[in-house]
Amino acid sequence: MNFIIGEAGSGKTTFSAIVYEILKRDSYLSYEEKTKKIAKISLTIETQKQNIQIMQEIQNGKSRIDIKNIINMQEQLQELTSCEVVVMKNWTMKKMEELDYTQIEIFLERFKEKITNQDLFHRIKDRLKTPEKNHLISSGEQNILKIIDVLLQIQDNTIVICDDILDSNGVEITKFILEIMHELTNSIQFIITKSIYSKQVIPEEWCNTIYLRRIASEINPIFIQREKDNRNRLPLPKKKEIPFIYHMEETIDAEEDREVEYKEVKGKNPVSSIVNVAPIYIVSFLNSAKLEKGYIKWGISNDRVVKGVVLDKEQKDEIRRKISEEVKGIKPYVGADDYDLEFINVHDAAENLLTDTYIVELSVKAKKSQTYLYATSKEEIYIKTNGGKRKLNSLEIQAEIKNRVEH
Repeated sequence: MNFIIGEAGSGKTTFSAIVYEILKRDSYLSYEEKTKKIAKISLTIETQKQNIQIMQEIQNGKSRIDIKNIINMQEQLQELTSCEVVVMKNWTMKKMEELDYTQIEIFLERFKEKITNQDLFHRIKDRLKTPEKNHLISSGEQNILKIIDVLLQIQDNTIVICDDILDSNGVEITKFILEIMHELTNSIQFIITKSIYSKQVIPEEWCNTIYLRRIASEINPIFIQREKDNRNRLPLPKKKEIPFIYHMEETIDAEEDREVEYKEVKGKNPVSSIVNVAPIYIVSFLNSAKLEKGYIKWGISNDRVVKGVVLDKEQKDEIRRKISEEVKGIKPYVGADDYDLEFINVHDAAENLLTDTYIVELSVKAKKSQTYLYATSKEEIYIKTNGGKRKLNSLEIQAEIKNRVEH
């Protein structure tokens, strides 16, 4: 485990960005082009067979990379480039209701004998039995569940950069997380930034520690961290209301209207049933000039009875991925902040959580443009009506835009 220790402003996040840029060969940093100074970066990676030294020099905004100390270049480069690199930051964690509690429980059981604080271990195990109440537990315990949910998905031969995911936690919570991470280091490399070092939390024999003792801007003002693109910027989490609790076969009060659409999912392929119509409803809501936000809820019948949709983790991931791909095909451009996809748990009449049963809720912000309408990747334009949605022909498109401009 590699720890990067330094006070605020010492360059911990910039250090992480440098490692990510070099390993991913990706442009993550910007460089001052008007200075004659040279920025030099040296990164040494210990592989199974030897150490690889990567040297990067930047001057006048131009970068050059040399790789040294390689005996068998082709073999060693293949080993290096085969490593996946992922970044964990505190605001990229999933929402509590999206966690896979079954998998967390199975994963956590592997480390039962390795956790020092057994009281906390059993308390976390008890939390997994009542996930519908987990919005009430402490932020530290929530962080344990969220971080474990990420860790269990990380494949072997991965370098994990953990930037600022531990500093907000107390000693016992941090130690709990690190004890699990330490057990994974046979197959995963961790690079962890932290503002303070404590032998109570981090045993010296566990780690390779680098101290950043000076403010980064005092040493080297050449590179400045930036986001690559506003569209890729990860937003800070918004305060979320406690979701509505759905009960199987319950008839809900709210009726369908222009703002809300219900869809019962039938057949053996729920993924296709959802993904095939999602872009149509996204476009129809985007084109709804009189709405602030529109919702389509799969798993509720037309007569407002909760039926639920049975989905495993792979199917949920597939729905997320395919809807994201469909959104990219919508014209004009639609950003990630313009829609939200949630899988809301369904309960039985006795308040028991039903396994892998959800209401799939897609919410879309209306755009209220006066000069254009949104179209699917198939160049089809829809608008929302009280009874559903309607596809517009060429004359109706012209009339709709003319009406908007005039009013």
